[in-house]
Amino acid sequence: MRDEIGRQRGWVSRAAGLAIVAGLVFALALAGCRGKVETPLVAVKGKVLGYRGRSVEGVTVTFWPQDAPSSAVKTAICRADGGFSLECPPGTYKVTASPSRGLGQAAVPKPQEERSAVPPKYQSQVTTTLKVVVPVDGAENVLLDLR
Repeated sequence: MRDEIGRQRGWVSRAAGLAIVAGLVFALALAGCRGKVETPLVAVKGKVLGYRGRSVEGVTVTFWPQDAPSSAVKTAICRADGGFSLECPPGTYKVTASPSRGLGQAAVPKPQEERSAVPPKYQSQVTTTLKVVVPVDGAENVLLDLR
């Protein structure tokens, strides 16, 4: 009789142990599913006009988030027609425009002189007056006028 009671206790304790382990695995899986929620990226398309009102090619456009983590900084390089496209989270952005540099030149360009298609004030995050609000469904036809 003692052996039978001992076997029942052993079975009960093993079943309880398995139930605890299963519960922990379930809780961890559930926590992983509800972890950090990534903000979806939306498409932004636009065009950059230089100070003479002409399309500019090769200009680097940078979107600096005003209401999101700095990891949300996004860049694009303008095509020949001045057009650009990028993906970023919805929100408000300060925008800078910098002339492209050739290979072997400084990675962080200094503001260019007047002959540049990009006036110096638009090349700095501190002095730029360009601002874009990206809605949850994205933005098309964003015009960045550097005049």
